[in-house]
Amino acid sequence: MQANVAGFHKISDISAESSSKEDDTYMSPELHITGGQVATRGQFPWTVLIQVDNSYICGGSLISDEWILTAAECTYGFAMFQIYIGAQNWQDDEVDRLIVDTTNRIAHGDFDPNTFKNDIALIKLRNRIGLNEYIQPITLPKYSMQTEDLTGTNATALGWGQTSDNDTTINTDLRFVSVTVISEAECTSSWGDNIGPGNICTDATDGKSTCSVSTIQLWMIKQ
Repeated sequence: MQANVAGFHKISDISAESSSKEDDTYMSPELHITGGQVATRGQFPWTVLIQVDNSYICGGSLISDEWILTAAECTYGFAMFQIYIGAQNWQDDEVDRLIVDTTNRIAHGDFDPNTFKNDIALIKLRNRIGLNEYIQPITLPKYSMQTEDLTGTNATALGWGQTSDNDTTINTDLRFVSVTVISEAECTSSWGDNIGPGNICTDATDGKSTCSVSTIQLWMIKQ
């Protein structure tokens, strides 16, 4: 499976659109999970929710018993990360879930906060965690997959982001939606130079998508 995470938004002000990071209302572009459904507990046991500096929410993937894969924009300029592991409803007191704090992170050395190129990072937990039916690492893609054409592949997008532009809060429940990958050429025709080999685009004509304003979303492609 292949996992990729992107985006964050402010807990207390999800209606803000953009400003400098020094402004307390800063938000990156978000991604809604539209046309999807609520995940069952343990269905995606690698998915984690990251509370950043007690102000923003990000998504991430557990890739081992001590490492989280997330977006560089979720770590850039921030200091404290509270991570909900094994959660479906992140505000419920669910059995066998973990909430851990850490300050250890490593962003891609060539991450560009203006263009979001190389938007990938790792967060290291303070201690190794135990695994159970709700907490399991995801399998990372093989190196050989970097040149693979994924056009037409079925993918899953998931997260706690908003489900429509009318939402006023993020979701408490993890949601997911099945989507189909489209070609880079087709995506570039709509998005221009914003698209490169490191991007994955999907067809949203059937109303199922990660809309242009959600976040905390995880991409998963089964191999």
